[in-house]
Amino acid sequence: MKLLLSILLAFSSIAAPVTLQWDPVIDPSVTGYKLYFGPGTRAYTNSVSVPGKLNTTNTISNLPAGVYFFAVTSVAGSLESDFSNEVTWTNKPPAPGTLRIVWSGSTNSSGLVTPIASVNPGPSFVVSATMTGPWGTVSRSGSTDSSGDFSFRGKAATRPFIASATVTKLSFDPLISSSQKFD
Repeated sequence: MKLLLSILLAFSSIAAPVTLQWDPVIDPSVTGYKLYFGPGTRAYTNSVSVPGKLNTTNTISNLPAGVYFFAVTSVAGSLESDFSNEVTWTNKPPAPGTLRIVWSGSTNSSGLVTPIASVNPGPSFVVSATMTGPWGTVSRSGSTDSSGDFSFRGKAATRPFIASATVTKLSFDPLISSSQKFD
């Protein structure tokens, strides 16, 4: 039985969570999985039991900066399969002054939600922002307020949807992008 493992999502931060997903095993005797990870290829120092044949994702949190190697096995009673393919993930601490987009939303009386994206590059910066969603694309440019904040809104839409935002801090590199699902 062969397992295919993939990394779904990785955030760059000092204690970033990483979510891993694998294909379910068809064998009816499988009762769960075991996710292994560690600092070297096939040198796993940690494992997590994942009960349930259909439970094929797991999130590992609070990993310090570094390179991590992951593999999964299927479990059937006291038997364990060979390791799946191995995936690698690098958890890098954020660079000083890194911008982050913070998402929020407001819901009106009709149940429509308006996504709001905010950044704080610092006071006296000019930024340009776009947000894309089911309504299309909206753009806004302007200066940060005295607290260094800049917020912009999409348009109201029916849940679920995904909104994506991009912010460019003029006279600063890089370009900042983020997406958020509103359920």
